[in-house]
Amino acid sequence: MADNQKEMANAILAITKSVTNKKVWAGIHAYMHGTILNQFDKAKHGGEARGVFWKPFSSPYYTRADGTEVPIYGGIPKVLGKGKVLGRLRGGKHRARPGDLLMQSTGLLKGALLADFTVTEDKVAMNTPLIYAGTQEAMRSWNFFTEDDVNFVQQYLQNQL
Repeated sequence: MADNQKEMANAILAITKSVTNKKVWAGIHAYMHGTILNQFDKAKHGGEARGVFWKPFSSPYYTRADGTEVPIYGGIPKVLGKGKVLGRLRGGKHRARPGDLLMQSTGLLKGALLADFTVTEDKVAMNTPLIYAGTQEAMRSWNFFTEDDVNFVQQYLQNQL
C-alpha cells in the first residue's frame, strides 16, 4: 500500500503545482470519505470490503469459573438466582443487545474521518484526531488507499486541468 500512497502523493503534488483550487482538495477528500464510509457499511457485521476482511464482534464479556462464556449482551441463565444475565451497561444507561455494533461504526468516528488530510512529496496522510481511531484501525483496517482509489484520484486530477 506504500507504493499506492507514494504514487498518489506524486500525482496530487504535480497537479496542485499548476492548480490552486480548494475544490480539488475537497473533491479528493469527499471521495475518500465516502469510500471509507461505504467500507464501514459493507463490513460492519463482518465481511470483506476494499480488499480487507473484518471479523464480526465476537469477544465474550467474561468467562465464568466453570468455563462458560458470558456474551457482552447477556441472555444466558444466572448461576445464582432466577432469570438471565443482563447485557453490559453502556453509556446512557442502555444495555448491550445482540446486533449492537461496538467499536466500529460510531457516528463520532465517521464524522471525524480524514479530519487531517495532508500531502507531502512521498505520502498522503489521512488522520483522524480521535484517540480510539488507532485502536479501531488495528482491529479493522480502514485508513489506506487501494489501487482503485489511486486511479480515481489520478483521473479526477486530470479532469481538473
